[in-house]
Amino acid sequence: MRYLSGLLAWWVMKMNTKAVYEVPAKSVLNLNSGFRKKKLCDGPTFTAGTSCCYSCRYCYVEDAVGKTTHFQDILKSDPSVKFAGIVMRRKNAVEILRKQLTNSKGMPKYLSESDLRVVYASPLVDVAPNLTLANETVEMIKVVMSLTNWEVRLLSKSTFLPKIAAAIAELKKGWEKRIMFGVSTGTLEDGVARAIEVGTPLVSKRIESLHWLQDNGFRTYGMICPSLPCNDYPAFAKDMAAALRTEKMESVYAEALNARGESFEQTYNAL
Repeated sequence: MRYLSGLLAWWVMKMNTKAVYEVPAKSVLNLNSGFRKKKLCDGPTFTAGTSCCYSCRYCYVEDAVGKTTHFQDILKSDPSVKFAGIVMRRKNAVEILRKQLTNSKGMPKYLSESDLRVVYASPLVDVAPNLTLANETVEMIKVVMSLTNWEVRLLSKSTFLPKIAAAIAELKKGWEKRIMFGVSTGTLEDGVARAIEVGTPLVSKRIESLHWLQDNGFRTYGMICPSLPCNDYPAFAKDMAAALRTEKMESVYAEALNARGESFEQTYNAL
């Protein structure tokens, strides 16, 4: 795993100040996810984690998976644990993905030339909140590229997407053309983002990384989310389009706050 410089140990007790729990998993690939409805993919998604290194106040993941057996087992061992305060990693995620994409003889199951589906990562966690997990994402993309003809759509609040792009381009010429990179932000104000997206890089730095991808010929798309209330929506749209350079993007997605669980109240209080 030489792709990214400055790698942390693959297994660490802390990630981005959070305690790490490695949990067993049977799958990391979902072939029929609800993200098809948002047109982010053609059904498939993959994720190497269940809870994220970041702590976005509007995050809906706890409401979606907070009652899983693994998290409940963690709670039994330590009742003081908060979902937003830990990182849950899926053990052997790369090998599990490989097994899901091959048959009992180790042959690819989805290598048809006509199977050009888009797979989205990740439906639950950021794909590159630190260099360790960015490298894991590189490994998972390598598996997808080798065993399918699928395209990959990545979404992150990190500034490490350029490192993933460069690493994939170095692995095999042409693979990078099968990846769409999205940098998520619903605001252009660093202070607002800092209040509701704890632990993430500054919005201004994220946008710099997006511009690097565009300037170096990588495919990009926009994810304006969550879009908060404001006084002048046309001005917000114009400023956001200019900052993201939407004319250089393949597509743009925009979404208001996903009000599930306590996400709305937590965002309101943080602001």
